[in-house]
Amino acid sequence: MSITLNNILSLKRKDIKRSSWIFFSALNNFSPSFFNLLLATILIKKTSFDLWGHYVSFSLFTSLSFFILGFGNKDYLLREFSRAPSDLTKAWQSNFIQRLVFAILLSLLFLLFFSNHFSANAVILVAWVISAFLYKSLDVLIVYKRFFLFSSVLEILGFLAITIIIYIYPAQNFTIDILFLILALVTLVKFLISAYYLKLKIFPLKEILNIKLKGNTLFLSLPYFLPSLIGLLQGKTDLYCVAYFLSSIELGKYQIFMSLLTIPHSIAATIVMPFVKNIYRLPLKTLKKITTILTVIGVIGSLPSMVTIFFIVKLYYDISLSKWMYLLGYFQLIPLFIYFIKINQLFKYNKQYVVTYITLLTGLVSFFLSIIFIPIYNIEGAMIANTITQWITLLLFIIAENYYINNGK
Repeated sequence: MSITLNNILSLKRKDIKRSSWIFFSALNNFSPSFFNLLLATILIKKTSFDLWGHYVSFSLFTSLSFFILGFGNKDYLLREFSRAPSDLTKAWQSNFIQRLVFAILLSLLFLLFFSNHFSANAVILVAWVISAFLYKSLDVLIVYKRFFLFSSVLEILGFLAITIIIYIYPAQNFTIDILFLILALVTLVKFLISAYYLKLKIFPLKEILNIKLKGNTLFLSLPYFLPSLIGLLQGKTDLYCVAYFLSSIELGKYQIFMSLLTIPHSIAATIVMPFVKNIYRLPLKTLKKITTILTVIGVIGSLPSMVTIFFIVKLYYDISLSKWMYLLGYFQLIPLFIYFIKINQLFKYNKQYVVTYITLLTGLVSFFLSIIFIPIYNIEGAMIANTITQWITLLLFIIAENYYINNGK
């Protein structure tokens, strides 16, 4: 009896531990979007919508830079760590040094692009990019070691520090340069704390030559990087076009609205992701039932989501948007609930290239629709382009499913 009880208690402890991993992993995934929305509120209340819009304009370039500098950092290294846990530090160092060279080159491009005279604005922006590069380089170690609680606490403390500094800084002297400087310094401090917590010997100079000779990890990680890059560009094409055609104020409004729209998708993905591995084992009949359930959730669940978003936009941010934005927003939410499982089904049958092609094609569709509709209908035009793109994406995944899976091609 005691053995059985111990086994039960052991299983419960394992379940609690796994649940905590899922919870804090989800918290890590949610925190950037959530903190970004809070930052929008703080900046708008502190200064103006115009400054928030300028921040969004610059962040379009910095977020792309952060993603590019993460080249081969997470997916590739997680595989390498699993293959040879004893070589974890060397694998990380090798990858980091190669990406550091890449980061320096990108920083020089930043300086040339944003200023011909190396202004403070460009230098501070580069400082933020480099700080983020250093900090995000440790993400893979956080995930591998499952230090999610530490990471969550650090993110919360970092955001609190940013909030306090913004509030105590005189409003009349607060500029976009000051904001970038605050972000750069706080991010650098988070990197130093994380590096100390992980107890890494980050730059062993005597081993750099040997590390460089281990192989081009950037090239080896290309299969992981390219589909993600295409997906990122496809997802933000409309935002880049809004930044090009419209004012910073309109860009700020659109970014807040789109950030709120991602929350229902993020919640659904967070619930489903821990069970994605089961998709590779389930029969097609069961997967179709799951897709049907997600479709119902998407159609019904998107209604209260849009009502909530309406009140947040109207009452909390004091932004007036047309009824068409909310109607289009509802229809924009639905497709992802339906094609989420279809994407993983294609992965199951080793059809990753099909997902890449569809993502690339719909990215081009989004771009052309955006440059057609945005100059005519402003941010409503961006929503039209985004919504049409989402439904075309769904249609293409249905066609791909029928051709490659149902028909066994």
